[in-house]
Amino acid sequence: MTLTGRHTCKVTAAYGDWRIHEVSMGQDVYIDLVKLVLPKEPTILPLDSVAWKGKHLPSKFTGDNCVCCGGDRYRDCDTSYPGIVVEGITNPYQLPYRLIDGKHRVQKILDSGATSAPFYLLTKREVLMYTDTTETDLCSQP
Repeated sequence: MTLTGRHTCKVTAAYGDWRIHEVSMGQDVYIDLVKLVLPKEPTILPLDSVAWKGKHLPSKFTGDNCVCCGGDRYRDCDTSYPGIVVEGITNPYQLPYRLIDGKHRVQKILDSGATSAPFYLLTKREVLMYTDTTETDLCSQP
C-alpha cells in the first residue's frame, strides 16, 4: 500500500475537535502520511479502543450515507489494507489509539460485525515529527 496525502486534524461541525493539542496551540494540524514509516506487520486491536472521525455518528451519517463522501469512499474501500493508528495521542474519545488513515475501511469492518481489526501501530513520537500547522501540500516539501 502506498500512502498519499495527509491526515487533517481540525475542528469540524460533523466530527468535532480532532486537533493534536500536543502540537497545535489551537491551530489545525496536518500529518504528512507519505513520510510515515509503517511497521512490517500490523497489530490486531479491538475496535472499541480506536478513535476515528465519525465514530460517534448515527448510521444515517456513516457507511452508505457518509457525511464526507455520500458513501462513495465507503463502498469503494478495500478492507484488506490495515488502518493506521497512533498510540497515546489526543482524541475526542480519550481512547488509547487514534486512527489517522482508514476511517471508511474501519467503518466497513465494524459494519460487517467484526470487533477487532489489523492496524499499523505507530507511536506519538513517530508521527509528531511529520506534522505541520499550515495547509501547504506537505508532500511537495523537501
